[in-house]
Amino acid sequence: ALFWVMCFDWHFKYPTFTWALMSSGFGLTVILGVIAYARKLADRDPSWYTFGAGSFFIATALAIFLGEMVFWTCTEHYYRYSDLGALPAVNPGKYKGEMLMNAGKLYFTGGTRLDIAHSMGFKHGDMYCVAPISNVPEGTLAPNYDLWAIGKNCCTHPHKYECGEWSNPHTRSALRSTDMEDHPYYRLAVQQAEAAYGIKSNHPVFVIWTQDPADAVHEYLHDGIKF
Repeated sequence: ALFWVMCFDWHFKYPTFTWALMSSGFGLTVILGVIAYARKLADRDPSWYTFGAGSFFIATALAIFLGEMVFWTCTEHYYRYSDLGALPAVNPGKYKGEMLMNAGKLYFTGGTRLDIAHSMGFKHGDMYCVAPISNVPEGTLAPNYDLWAIGKNCCTHPHKYECGEWSNPHTRSALRSTDMEDHPYYRLAVQQAEAAYGIKSNHPVFVIWTQDPADAVHEYLHDGIKF
């Protein structure tokens, strides 16, 4: 029961209550331990209280450890994306980054593509790859590039972006990146692209280029349940 609470929506919506429940698991361990110790002082034979105290301690510890792993790896992403909205008919030439702050799933207008020619990679241990999303004809520059497809260790060199579904000609949508720890490195890659190509990105928004964002989000929940 504690494992379930740690893995799913209670942990996301009610974190304080969730950790109170985890504490109650250890509280039961203490109660059983005290009873077991009292029986030992009374020179009684080893009892099920000793076994129960150890079992509840191990069970609670495993519930917390494994639950944290499942939550932060899988289900937390699902619930976070569920709180964000879906935005249809996004025109990269008209939408600025500030207009997309509450969007989790983005569906672009026809003609939108990855501008691989203006992609860039920033090396910091890992290779942080970015490519602007644009709907202007090839060979021309848009006035501003605020939408960037990202990926880690998926560009063979800084100017060859091969991340996500980059080669799928039917892809016209993206999923918002929520990996905030990596965003500063992607921002540095964008700054390198600005300097190299003479383009502007006032408020970059980082996304994962995918044909079906809704399916990608549901896959997080599916993986959590499977685990």
